Amino acid sequence: MYQLCTFALVTFCLVFGVHGALEPVEVANKTYTIKTTTKQSWFKAEQLCNLDGLTLATITSADDNDNLSDALDTAGVSSGEFWIGGTDNALTGDWYWLGSGVPVVYNEWIKGKPGNANKNDHCMSLVDYSWTVSNCEKKLFYICQNQC
Repeated sequence: MYQLCTFALVTFCLVFGVHGALEPVEVANKTYTIKTTTKQSWFKAEQLCNLDGLTLATITSADDNDNLSDALDTAGVSSGEFWIGGTDNALTGDWYWLGSGVPVVYNEWIKGKPGNANKNDHCMSLVDYSWTVSNCEKKLFYICQNQC
């Protein structure tokens, strides 16, 4: 039994890493770490990324969006909803990337977004390669990246 448990633990760590993530995927000048074992709020996701020296993913161009899509495909998790680093918490409607403080200029919003009809949706998530807004307390998987 001990050998089986050790094998299972080692296999889990090799596949998901110590902090419950798929192996980092390097694309262009960014390394993405896709966290898919425990869903977190947007704030907790950013905090956990920071503990690993990372930040929630930042997408500033069509190339970035394509590269992140490639990283998700490579990791085998191309569908689902994931937290990324955009927020308008400072001023509703004024979207910026938390990791860099850079305003969101390029975007891939789902049609009709980032409307905030709910008035509580201030955090950005990626759904099937497009962006939407969600309540920051919603529990989702998340994507970290190196801080560059």
